[in-house]
Amino acid sequence: MTETAGNVCAGPLGPTNTGLPCVDNSNCTAPATCNPKKITLVGAEILPSSTYSVRTYGSSCAGSEGSCLDLGAPVTMLTRRHGDVGSKYTPPDGGEPGASDVSAIVAAFGKLGPLRKAGAKITPNLPEENMDVGADDIRRVVDAAKGYAYPLIESGPCPCPSTVTCGTPCGRHAGPACAACGGGQCVKTCTGGDNDGLACRDNDPRFNHCPGGTCGSGFCRDKCARCTP
Repeated sequence: MTETAGNVCAGPLGPTNTGLPCVDNSNCTAPATCNPKKITLVGAEILPSSTYSVRTYGSSCAGSEGSCLDLGAPVTMLTRRHGDVGSKYTPPDGGEPGASDVSAIVAAFGKLGPLRKAGAKITPNLPEENMDVGADDIRRVVDAAKGYAYPLIESGPCPCPSTVTCGTPCGRHAGPACAACGGGQCVKTCTGGDNDGLACRDNDPRFNHCPGGTCGSGFCRDKCARCTP
């Protein structure tokens, strides 16, 4: 996955939070505004309560990442505890998650409050980042606030290469444990437009998952949202 610097439209949980490139606020639909781009990484191997060393690669490294020297200095990054979706965060504060996190995730479910999907949609191995905060996310925050452990069985690493063949159709169903995918996930992707090839949910114009394109039919992925050509 590659990400480049720039500005994108961003706003509260809702259809205006598109993440599309912008120059200024005139390019965004209110209440979204034009802001410096924030990069969110998703994947089965990213775990809560963990420490990672992150480096940036220059554009000249494309195709030669293993030997390229155009690298940024390593930066140590910490992930929060599972369910710690609202400030204050651990680290550095202790005693989290708690009741305030439960209130925050419930508000996000109703598209209210300050939480963004990047931090509130905590279901692991999510293949489609446009999915709204749901009951499963609320349940996970409640369990975390009760002190239940993070269920490692839901995370990676997953077999590489994937045991699922890319392009295996799974009809219109899109969700976890799809029978047609042998317990894997059925994922739709955009055909054409700004988000060509990215996962999508539907063609509802209120959410605009595939600007300039259409949300196609579903195909199979494994539990880590991967497949092998």
